[in-house]
Amino acid sequence: MNGLVSTDNLKDSIPKALGWKLENNMIVKVFLFRVYMDSISFINDVAKESEKLNHHPDLIVEYCKITVKYTSHDLGGVSNNCLKMATWINDKTKFL
Repeated sequence: MNGLVSTDNLKDSIPKALGWKLENNMIVKVFLFRVYMDSISFINDVAKESEKLNHHPDLIVEYCKITVKYTSHDLGGVSNNCLKMATWINDKTKFL
């Protein structure tokens, strides 16, 4: 179930060990890539997985640098789906 995560629970739930931060009611992480096209492949993979959950991030694209921001605009903060996607992304990028 996709519900809003309370602020107290959020501090314990964010996968901080792998670089996610809480900023302005969002969880945020910056990813650096050696090759530009690897960053584009990453965006496409995130987009496909996000579509499955119908939970889409804000993505900032720079040269070999992608910033991913998750929040639930409908619920007004970080949701369970935000955390699911952060965990999925961490698993996908653990070798970066």
